[in-house]
Amino acid sequence: SGEDWMSCEGFVKLSPKLESKMPSTSLDYSKLEVHLTNDKGQVKDKSQFSPEGYYALPVYDTGHFKLKIHGPQGWSFEPKEVKITSRVNGKQTCAEGDINFEFLGFGLSGRVEGMSGDGCAEAAVGLPGLSV
Repeated sequence: SGEDWMSCEGFVKLSPKLESKMPSTSLDYSKLEVHLTNDKGQVKDKSQFSPEGYYALPVYDTGHFKLKIHGPQGWSFEPKEVKITSRVNGKQTCAEGDINFEFLGFGLSGRVEGMSGDGCAEAAVGLPGLSV
């Protein structure tokens, strides 16, 4: 038949909490990808986000899938994945509207060391302005 595929599309946006603290144009979303995985976790297809946060991913197969967002280590999103069912025949979109993801922030890990002595091991020694 004419069009035996459907399109999943949407955006990644800043969470409301981050939106009030930083401009939405301060991040380059092209480092992100959305993956279409089957029920066994195999990647069937993937697409890169535009720098502005838009993605579109065609789905050619019928079945149950998940859309999963992937970014640099430490980046956090909600939801992490979205379940979709592809019926392809006559249905041209994944959902009634866009499937959007929300960027929550960055995760950091490491350790803080002082410049002299035992660093933070002594109660009176620490780094000014830093609370952990």
